Amino acid sequence: MAPLPVVKRKRNVLNIEDKVKIINEHLKNNVGVKMIAQKYEVGMQTVYNILKSKDKLLKFCAESDSVVGFRNRKTLKTAEEPKVYLALYEWFRQERFNGTPITGLMIREKVKIYHTKLNIDSECEYSNEWLQNFKNRHGIKRLHGEGEKSSAYYVSATMFVEQLNELISTENLTSEQIYNADETGLFWKCLPESSLVCHNERFIDGYKVSKERLTTSVCANAAGTHKCKALVIGKSARPRALKNVYDLPVIYKANSKAWVTQTIFLEWLTKNFVPEVKEHLKEIGLTDDSKILLLLENCSAHPDVHDFKAKNVTVKYLPPNFTSLIQPTDQGVIWSFKCHYRKTIVQKLVSSNNREDFKK
Repeated sequence: MAPLPVVKRKRNVLNIEDKVKIINEHLKNNVGVKMIAQKYEVGMQTVYNILKSKDKLLKFCAESDSVVGFRNRKTLKTAEEPKVYLALYEWFRQERFNGTPITGLMIREKVKIYHTKLNIDSECEYSNEWLQNFKNRHGIKRLHGEGEKSSAYYVSATMFVEQLNELISTENLTSEQIYNADETGLFWKCLPESSLVCHNERFIDGYKVSKERLTTSVCANAAGTHKCKALVIGKSARPRALKNVYDLPVIYKANSKAWVTQTIFLEWLTKNFVPEVKEHLKEIGLTDDSKILLLLENCSAHPDVHDFKAKNVTVKYLPPNFTSLIQPTDQGVIWSFKCHYRKTIVQKLVSSNNREDFKK
């Protein structure tokens, strides 16, 4: 009978995170070396070597501030110029603490400065490969900025929230009486930029992306029980698409640049916002003289608070620079609104029998 062929075990190099898990399983959970070797698909001698170097591994982890970096690293090899690495990473952490956006090019230029200042004799190109190793070592990743939060001031935002809470408490307001309104641009003819294709297709026909824009203002109360009619501002006072249409689900206004102006906004406040809100408060059982608080972004398109003189209605402007941190509509409301609009557009295209609709 021929002997069975020997199956050679595939070489498996563990990262630092897995090595620390092995140490914890053996020391804290009393798991045997053989079971650990089978679980991680390594030899028993590898497990013994890891346990032997446990002090170095645990010390390295304790001194590191990035757990993510353990997943990318497999050895404890230190940088060739530790002083440069330490100075560079401390600079990186300080700049990110201050909210400064950092790019790979900035890191490479900064490390060259430290290389000169610290009188390092050895030469280093600080290439893209070096940059990738630096990012992997410290678990650095790329993120895109969200809205305007990076330029906002968290401390000032906290102070304003405290003042707002005091006002709400003094006026004895409920979430039904607190409203927030904000404007956003809407590319109303924007179609999907990519497409699913058949296996034999190599490219798809492109089309000119439409830049036709509307300005939309959304408004709702903090309780989420009342959403005011959206204010939509276009360029044409009488669009041909709205010919013989007299009942719109939105309030439509026109401006030569499709922007909101103080006149348009003040008219919406007086003729639409106040009557709608008073009607809602009446429906839920509040009295006609109930107070209303409207939070607005501090921008030139919004009128001065002294120009608005509706009874029992207080307009309060959010401080500049950190509106994105505390304005409710910036916390996903506008994003959700646009997602629903995009979904409706796609549904209409799919149900349309006219292929030309997809190209318009």
